[in-house]
Amino acid sequence: PGDILAFLPGREEIRRVGSLLGAPGIERWLPLHAGISPEEQLNLFQPSEHARIILATNVAETSITLPHLVYIVDCGLVRERSSHRNALGIDRL
Repeated sequence: PGDILAFLPGREEIRRVGSLLGAPGIERWLPLHAGISPEEQLNLFQPSEHARIILATNVAETSITLPHLVYIVDCGLVRERSSHRNALGIDRL
C-alpha cells in the first residue's frame, strides 16, 4: 500500500496521462500543479485505503513533501522558458 508520485513536464501532460488512467478522484489519480484548488491540495495529504497515482509538475519536487509515497517516477523532461531577441518567451521541452 502507498501512493505513486509521477513527475511530468506540465498540465497538458498531466491531463493526457490522467485521461489514460480514468476520471480524476481520490481513489484513482490526483493532479498536483499550481492551478489546483486548496481542497484538492488537502486531498493529497489524506490517507487512502487504495494506492493513488499523483501526477505532478516539477514545481512539486521542491515545494511539497507528501506522506504515504512508496514510489517516485520522474519522466526526465522539464518545461522551461527561453527568450529570444524579439523578447517573446517560448516554452520548450
